[in-house]
Formats: sequence, structure tokens, C-alpha cells
Amino acid sequence: MFHQDETRRGSDNHEEHNIIMRKVLFLVGIFLVLTIIGLASYGIYWKRSKVQEIRAFHEVSGLEIGRMKVSIWPEYDEPQLLVIYEGRFKDPSRFPSKARFIVPKGAEISDACSPSPQGGHFCQLFDVENRGNSDEVSLRLPYNNFFLSFYYNPLKGGEVRDFVYPILSNYPVDVLEVNIQEPLRSTGFRVDPKPMRVSSEKGFKFFHYGLSIPQKDKDRAVEFNISYAKKGNKPSVNIKYSDYGLMDEKLAGVGTHKILSALPIMKTLFVLGILIFAFQIFRLYRR
Repeated sequence: MFHQDETRRGSDNHEEHNIIMRKVLFLVGIFLVLTIIGLASYGIYWKRSKVQEIRAFHEVSGLEIGRMKVSIWPEYDEPQLLVIYEGRFKDPSRFPSKARFIVPKGAEISDACSPSPQGGHFCQLFDVENRGNSDEVSLRLPYNNFFLSFYYNPLKGGEVRDFVYPILSNYPVDVLEVNIQEPLRSTGFRVDPKPMRVSSEKGFKFFHYGLSIPQKDKDRAVEFNISYAKKGNKPSVNIKYSDYGLMDEKLAGVGTHKILSALPIMKTLFVLGILIFAFQIFRLYRR
């Protein structure tokens, strides 16, 4: 009789323990679901609020660029065109300010930064709006220095590449430096207009230009006709194994678009892991 009472008491304790565990696991599951919903809601709110902040940020009128360098590198580390805008606005006392840069329609922004006078490289949030045949990138610049890199693909199928790259600026530019890089393994490379200077560095050939964009011509495109022949679509370098020896130190951030493009996959794996964990908790709860 005593043994039966002990057995019944042990069974009751075990059942009570199971009930408590079910409640705990149920609460943990609810907490995880609420956490996921909260993080997703906050992410959407944060992204929208930052875009609205960029759009609402005041742009100082009458801005002028003192120096601007445009690098046009066909098929450098991707089978498309890498373009880099970098330079400095003339009056640093007028910053922070929003600035607007014109890029080809459908361009994929990889870096949008404002280098500090001390050499820091501060990447900025940006907003892209279509303006008909081109896009306009708006970003908030804490300093008068800017750095913008992007990819886009004007290359058509076949071995012959022939395209026109237009440089458009919302601001007058005192000194505009342009360098166009000849892709490796290409033949018959030609640029129009004729370059002012040609240089070579680490196996690459560069075509250099020096000009300006006065106030009256700032809405007129400066066009470069580029043509060459190349077999296959293998880029000049594999950025995965590149030591960035050809690039300026500031350009070491180029390729960030690859990380950004991987973010949806990372988010999917994270959510999948949470769902698997929640499923296991549900199985334990059922048991």
C-alpha cells in the first residue's frame, strides 16, 4: 500500500512537471514569434524612416565641386562597367548637406561615402530615384568629400563591345579628371574623344582626360565613346583574391554590393533556423 502511494505521488509529480514544462516551452515559443515579428517590423520602420530622413535633409543651394575624378573601368572585377565618382565640394563650411549625383538608369550602387578630412571613410545611407533616362542618387554628406561607386551593364552580347558613357553633373565642376581603363585580354581598344595622356600601371593601360563643367554646361552630358573586342566575359581581375594593389586605399570598399546582395540569403537562413528551433519546441511540447 505504501509502495502504491509512493508510485502515485511520483506519477503526480511527474505529470505536474510535464505541465510546467509545457507552459514554459509554450511561452518560449510565443516569445520567439513575437521577437521575429518585432525585429521585422523595426527593420521596415528603420529603413523607411532613414529614407525619409535623407529625402527631408536640407540641401544647401549653390554648391560647387572643386575637383571631381571619374574612373570608368569596363569589366574590371565584374562582366559589366565599374564607375567611381570621387571628389570634393569647394566650400567645406556649407556641410553637412544633401548632395545629388546623376548615374545611368538601373545602376547598382556599391558604395556611397563621405571621407573625412582625417582620412576616415564614412559610408552613408542613400536614396535612388528615377529621372527618366537616368537615376539620381541622393545622399547625406557630413563632409564636403564624396565617394560613389556603382556598376551597370551597357555591354551587349558578342565579342564586340561598343557603348557611350555620359557624365552628367548637378553641379559645376572646376576640375574634372577622367580615367578610362582598358580591360585585360581585349583588342582594338578605342576611345573618342582622343585622350590627353596615356599611362600604364601593373599591366593596365589608362586613358586620361582633364576638363571642366561650367555652370552654363552643367546640364549637358560629357560623352565618351568606348569600343573594343574581347572573347568571353571573364573580368580582368578576381576581386576575391585581389590585394587591391591597383586601387587607391579608399577604393578597397568596392565590392560591398556582393555582401549586400548576400544579405537576403543570410536573413532567409536566420528565419529558417528560428522556424526549425520553434518546430523542435513544438515537438517537445506535444510530447
